[in-house]
Amino acid sequence: MTLIASTHERIKRLGIDRWVAVCALACLAQPALAADIAAGKTKAAQICQTCHGMDGRGTQAMVANIGGEQKQYLVKQLNAYRAGEREHAQMTIIARMLSDEDVDNLSAWYASIVASFEIPQ
Repeated sequence: MTLIASTHERIKRLGIDRWVAVCALACLAQPALAADIAAGKTKAAQICQTCHGMDGRGTQAMVANIGGEQKQYLVKQLNAYRAGEREHAQMTIIARMLSDEDVDNLSAWYASIVASFEIPQ
């Protein structure tokens, strides 16, 4: 049975009212707002670009390259700085100034950057 036919059969078994309720509950389980990449770019220009650049490439030897990193990883690291679970003199201060929305937007911005790697010959 195909996925579409299977889903259609489930809808028929549940009844349309239940199916709508299930979909509504699934939507509620999702984050209230999707990340705003444009807002992340603006915030990155304000507070991140000096060290990480707008492209996420560290501007100094001991600065992490974050462009193209996975969003979940970036969120986890920023939250770790905010909570004091990870410490760095500048990053701890900067991360604590960020709202949850800022963390989400910044992480989305840097994750949206396409990074490529080249294996040496």
